[in-house]
Amino acid sequence: MREAPSAVQFKYFSWRAALFGRYDLFHVHWPEYLVRHNNLLLRALKQLLFLTFVTRLIVKQVPVVRTFHNLQPHTPGSRIENLLLVILEKRTSVYVVLNETVLPAGSKPTVLIPHGHYIKTLPGSEVEPIPGRIVYFGRIEPYKNVDGLIEQYKKARRAMSLSVVGKASALMQESLMMKAKGNSSIVFKFGFVSDQEMVDEISQGEVVVLPYKEMHNSGVLLVALSLGKPALVPRTAANVALSEEVGQQWLTLFDDELQPSDIDRALQHAQNLHGSKPRLVRRDWDNIARSYFHVYKSILPEDADEIEEKND
Repeated sequence: MREAPSAVQFKYFSWRAALFGRYDLFHVHWPEYLVRHNNLLLRALKQLLFLTFVTRLIVKQVPVVRTFHNLQPHTPGSRIENLLLVILEKRTSVYVVLNETVLPAGSKPTVLIPHGHYIKTLPGSEVEPIPGRIVYFGRIEPYKNVDGLIEQYKKARRAMSLSVVGKASALMQESLMMKAKGNSSIVFKFGFVSDQEMVDEISQGEVVVLPYKEMHNSGVLLVALSLGKPALVPRTAANVALSEEVGQQWLTLFDDELQPSDIDRALQHAQNLHGSKPRLVRRDWDNIARSYFHVYKSILPEDADEIEEKND
């Protein structure tokens, strides 16, 4: 984190550093990914490494900070995974939540630090919006309901083209292309894209559509708003609060299942923005860095000269 005070030195996660390196604090966002792998043998190896790592945290009294993005992983884990994560949770000193709607159970101290914007980190673009273009971008998972978006897009009256950009499994790619078969106005770009490609794709759209079946926090949504693009998102407590924060005209909320009329409304709202920008001051990274620094200091010994954080 470039904005962090000089007393904080980051070491990004590696198993070598985790098991043999020196660090004063461990900060984790998605701990389940430390123990997951599609290959059975490699998964067992990662689980063994994880158990060894957590044992080291306990023996050396290294405090743990956990940032919650969702209350539960989108893909449930195995019983062994859940057991390992419980061991890490017992070692956790502080929970950080990104909004007040995701509050983990338990009695541990909880601090609210909102997700930061991307205004200063994303490249610029000279691409102009295409009238009637809606864009979906981000990893494509079943819970994100991209297939439902394609079905409703084909019924919308205002929308003229749909761009779907993101990494998807081969099975998901085949399924989506079958749903779009015969409709040349639906364009796919599957796989990893650079930041510049992502910005250009988003810039071509009038509206970003995130048709998720559930949404508590979304970095993708913050990317869209950072680029000055309005979004169509599900009505959740988190999105209602975000709408009030950034300006209600920037988020069009849909209830239950996405409908063609929701897409039409979002495109109509986009035409009334007149070059304004969403309010993202609260999500400035300087403020966020200071907030995390105070969290780190609160759980380290008072005589610690510097904080060395291991961040995954």
